[in-house]
Amino acid sequence: MKYSASPFRGLKIDQHNDFSGINPRINDVNTPPFLEAYLIVGRRKTMPDPNFIYQNSRFFENLLEHRFLFDLRRQLVLDSTPRLVNVLKSEVDAYGFDLVLSLADRSLHVQMKTRSGSPPPNAYELSEALWALPNACAIWMLYDPSKLEPTSYYLLGLPMPPMGGFRQSERVGFRKVKMQQANHPRLSLESLSALLFPRDFDR
Repeated sequence: MKYSASPFRGLKIDQHNDFSGINPRINDVNTPPFLEAYLIVGRRKTMPDPNFIYQNSRFFENLLEHRFLFDLRRQLVLDSTPRLVNVLKSEVDAYGFDLVLSLADRSLHVQMKTRSGSPPPNAYELSEALWALPNACAIWMLYDPSKLEPTSYYLLGLPMPPMGGFRQSERVGFRKVKMQQANHPRLSLESLSALLFPRDFDR
């Protein structure tokens, strides 16, 4: 058989297709290594059972927070003028923010939220302490639950809308805020990065 530049070009292979008399399967000694690699890469990965996610919600929140920080810092360091963001994390969830992001003389207090699928109809509780902080904001990451891939971001803040525009929560010291009330909705990572750290703020 003659191959073009790529041995995979034009081929449609799965566990049931024949290839020169071979029925390629993963972990089958009769499957050529390059076909097995193709099958492994092409296999669709799915999330665990929703109950597992719920029972380990803190794990997934931390995982997605790390993903956000990686993507944001990569975006800025690969800019035409590389910029380095320092990250500080609050040890106690009692002051209205989760993260402090600092670049040059600009520091942002960030409350981080994650949401799978689409914005929910219900409101989130944000601490009133967030409104008292300099350069405060809340960021929601929307992600695809089947791949754990971010799809868009919602930003409340920069500047923060007046606190009086949000209903008080039954929980003392908190306000009810819906994602749909974000003053910067449906952002790409690039757009979010430009709002958090504009290119000309430190010049």
